[in-house]
Amino acid sequence: MKIEILSPDGFSIDMQTHKNMNEVKIALDNFVKRFEKQGYYSTIINGQRYLMPLDELRDNCTIIKN
Repeated sequence: MKIEILSPDGFSIDMQTHKNMNEVKIALDNFVKRFEKQGYYSTIINGQRYLMPLDELRDNCTIIKN
């Protein structure tokens, strides 16, 4: 199985596929860490800028299993 993770904006978070959910968890943790200094993830929702709190970021990523 190959697992891809998409950001809330629909882009791959790390340009890799993962073999299992443990790798997915690690990749999501690393993705969230990239925004810790900033304190939020900036995205557009319904045409409006949204500063997503980091505790919401993992839940707003999409996991695709192939």
